Amino acid sequence: MSTNPKETELLEKARQGDFKAFADLTEPYRRSACEFLSRLAGEDSAEDVFMTAVLNAWKALGSFNGKSSYRTWLFSIARYAALDHLRKIKSRNEVSADDEASGANIASLGDASATHPGQRMQDEERSRIVEQSLKQLPEHHRTPLVLYYYQDFQYAEIAEALGISIGTVMSRLHHAKAKLEKILERHRQDIL
Repeated sequence: MSTNPKETELLEKARQGDFKAFADLTEPYRRSACEFLSRLAGEDSAEDVFMTAVLNAWKALGSFNGKSSYRTWLFSIARYAALDHLRKIKSRNEVSADDEASGANIASLGDASATHPGQRMQDEERSRIVEQSLKQLPEHHRTPLVLYYYQDFQYAEIAEALGISIGTVMSRLHHAKAKLEKILERHRQDIL
């Protein structure tokens, strides 16, 4: 369970039905969860999927056993909400070009103080290529990669969130990196 006394207090209040405490408990994770969800469900859908995940978490709060951190538990619920969202889109066969092209912009990882428009355009193109390459990975490889590299989850947290062993996390990360490198190799000239 959380070693943060304020988080523990908010969790107890939320379990007793205090929705404001639940909102205060969940709000610090909004930004990182939406970044995570944008890579799974698309940038345009991230906020909606997050709200679905929050409602699911509120309903399931009584089942939170504290074996993992609240953050890990919330991200696990968010992942399932994103997968449900993608299944619904696929079943309606309404995936638009915007959904395909959406995703968080990795350009923000570059030098934010770069003022040269050419450099900014190059960074944006590199980010677009990496995002599109990530989308080509199967979900069981993409999710651990995003959690590890973009959300700074530890192996144990990823294992808990995905319901798999730490060894499986390590294996999936290894395979995901190898597959991503092969995909990016095709775009080597565009990235450099």
